[in-house]
Amino acid sequence: MTTINIYIPRILGSVTEAEILSVFPRMDIGNVTKIDMKYKINERKHGYYYAFITIQLYSTIRATNFKKNVYEYGMIRLLYDEEAAQYWEIKHHIDRNKRIN
Repeated sequence: MTTINIYIPRILGSVTEAEILSVFPRMDIGNVTKIDMKYKINERKHGYYYAFITIQLYSTIRATNFKKNVYEYGMIRLLYDEEAAQYWEIKHHIDRNKRIN
């Protein structure tokens, strides 16, 4: 199976790690194999998270399109809660030591 490393720069402070872990399998994209969530407070004193995530992609059309779009566009929006109209901006993550400056 193929893996992809992604970065989510803003996650609502009320979203838990368990919720993130459940989104990608539910959407038929893949299983999260690693998650590193960091907490931050913005200029308005509201808390939020950002996360670095590794996903083991399924062999599905949705997973293939997800990977293709992240690589091609650099950033995509993933609607993870349709009822509340909540989405994450997802970016391709490349480790610092592997980046070309």
